[in-house]
Amino acid sequence: MRTQALVAALVALPLSSCSALEGAVGFLREPTPDVARATQTAGGSVRVSMPGNWRVSHDTGGNEVVKIHTMTIESSGSALATVQAFTPAIDLDAVQFLKDVADGMQRAVADMTKGMAAADVGPMTRERRAFLGAEREALRTIVTLHVLGERVPTAVTLYTARTPTTTVTLTTTIAVEDEARVVPGFELIARSLAVDGVPSRP
Repeated sequence: MRTQALVAALVALPLSSCSALEGAVGFLREPTPDVARATQTAGGSVRVSMPGNWRVSHDTGGNEVVKIHTMTIESSGSALATVQAFTPAIDLDAVQFLKDVADGMQRAVADMTKGMAAADVGPMTRERRAFLGAEREALRTIVTLHVLGERVPTAVTLYTARTPTTTVTLTTTIAVEDEARVVPGFELIARSLAVDGVPSRP
């Protein structure tokens, strides 16, 4: 399990930081998200609740036309939720966005392991989920890492929405074998996320 947690953390790196890898080394299994002691965080036009034993970092970027605020919410294992708010609102190609994320994971794995590990990206599937006040389409793919004779399938799911002022994305990443354990944490984030006062559920 230590090996699986370690390589699963490699998937998180394009969206997070090296702290994801450092955290995975110290855990034999993904910790259960503490949703009973949820904490709140806010940045830009976004506010969200998260498990009490997860951590968050904020970053701002963009250019003179579009400002981007990023919240990186992660467990001490390999669970990762990335919220990005683009202001003013932009037209976002969700399929291309998720493809870029998956391609970035492939490159990061190859670069960090000096070619000793590889990653394959599976087909995209679609599902419906309440997000920012409406039923919206979500995209999901599986990125499978191959390292040290092991296969580690990792689920990557993307939700997108647009308000009058902001386009927001929520991208979740977790090793498939740990997905059931962290679902309550991801659901807390999705359920509580609000942009410009618009709640995630009707």
